[in-house]
Amino acid sequence: MSEAAAQLELVMDRIEENRAAYLEQARFAAKALINGGRVSINVDDIREICPPPPSVDGRLMANIFSNKKEWERVDFTRSKRAHRAHIGNYKLKEGA
Repeated sequence: MSEAAAQLELVMDRIEENRAAYLEQARFAAKALINGGRVSINVDDIREICPPPPSVDGRLMANIFSNKKEWERVDFTRSKRAHRAHIGNYKLKEGA
């Protein structure tokens, strides 16, 4: 493996580590919002209290609710920030 390829691999590994760490923090924030009394939440709510760092692509936000055993989409709303796109509102499933 060339030195450039090795450096690229190292950078890609770091990006993946940052991505995984952010997802863990964002999922913790999501559960904290629900445990704090919110009935449902969306990615805009999480972004307010746990914004993604510059090194993490913001499109990753949808992955916060990817565990269908934990989260259930209840409806859609217009995003406050993403060109008013429709985003899902989610609630934590019972027992999760």
